[in-house]
Amino acid sequence: MQAATSGAPGYRKKMKAFSIADIRDVFRVELETYIASTSEQLGLYLAPEGTITHLDSPAVHAHTMKGVAATVRAWGLAWLGEDLDALYDLARSFHHSEPERAREIVGFIHQTVPHWQEMARLSLEGQLDEAFVRYGILRAGAERNWGGYLPPRDTPPPAPPVEEKTEAVPSIPAPEVEATRFFQPGRLAAGTARIIIQPKLRLAPSEEPVPPPAAAPVPYRHVAGIRRQPQ
Repeated sequence: MQAATSGAPGYRKKMKAFSIADIRDVFRVELETYIASTSEQLGLYLAPEGTITHLDSPAVHAHTMKGVAATVRAWGLAWLGEDLDALYDLARSFHHSEPERAREIVGFIHQTVPHWQEMARLSLEGQLDEAFVRYGILRAGAERNWGGYLPPRDTPPPAPPVEEKTEAVPSIPAPEVEATRFFQPGRLAAGTARIIIQPKLRLAPSEEPVPPPAAAPVPYRHVAGIRRQPQ
């Protein structure tokens, strides 16, 4: 009986990171929804009867796009979503106290929608560098008026992870056990098994010769003065 089987050493790859190709179809539908809804809601906000609630869904779309785009390393869309998130917070803060400033911010975002749509197309086609260039243009326009309210961009976006091979740790076989069962009067009680750890697993007789049991005297009895053996 084998106690354990040893595993052969090998190599395993680290889990592959998501790319834009992995979610292209789903992300396309989501981006189309985000852009269309944002354009509609911002137009309603800029109308005379617009209210602050018209900024709710656009802010959610920007925040969601930021997270999904970062997952697939589409940093142009991810950083645009982060900037829009900050600008929506800023517009809300001015909505009651300085409504004209709030409308100016929302008007700027509304004007960026066609550029956002073009960035989405480039990103879905895998042209992430070109999309990031478009983001830089939009970022420069936002910094001219609200640079102090935007997230800092002092470092470039993270580089994609390098796929590497990692040597697998071979499994270590468990020690095998050899069991020897024997009976030796005077050393071990009858029926006692002695277990010896050996490199192999087998059931074998003891290496020491086992002497035969001593013969017991034959009992006898007297019957009418005659010694008779028991039947």
